[in-house]
Amino acid sequence: LRIGAPSSVSEAAACARRGPGFVSLSLLEPDTEEMEQVRAAFDLPASADEDGLEGHQRPKLEDYGDCVFAVLKSVHYDKATSRVNMGEIDVFVGASYAITVTRSTAETYAGAHKRLDEHPSVGTLGPMSVLWALLDTVIDNAERIVDLLGDQGEDIEQIVFDGELDQSQEIFLHRRRVDQLIRGI
Repeated sequence: LRIGAPSSVSEAAACARRGPGFVSLSLLEPDTEEMEQVRAAFDLPASADEDGLEGHQRPKLEDYGDCVFAVLKSVHYDKATSRVNMGEIDVFVGASYAITVTRSTAETYAGAHKRLDEHPSVGTLGPMSVLWALLDTVIDNAERIVDLLGDQGEDIEQIVFDGELDQSQEIFLHRRRVDQLIRGI
């Protein structure tokens, strides 16, 4: 069940303390001031400012006692440029909130919201359902891109074995896309 959006971070934090239910707050590349405001309003650990602003972290899961912090790596394939783009989503999950900090596209959030809408009983389990939906979306997107890159590799192989055009540049570019994916995840 979704109820209207609070107009400020402090109002969202007040809603989370009031209950019942939980607050899900999404931030797109917040600056230091925004992150400090969220940390103070939701009583996040002092290191939350650093974790939420740092970016370029490896995937991880940390237990801060009153909340859990997860770093997810998202991957997207841009058909127009044939590039693999990596993103990052940092998630703070407490008893009555899920706060996400993103350096990624909105596609991941749309997928996560869709999953929660398709499985309303999961949302009743609390804020950890947001982390589940994000993880499920990130993993599904990565699997789709792995399959796509595998198919592209097979197409290149077929062209080479058919004795057609020189494919050295396409092989090089394909190998770069695969390397980007491996290093990013």
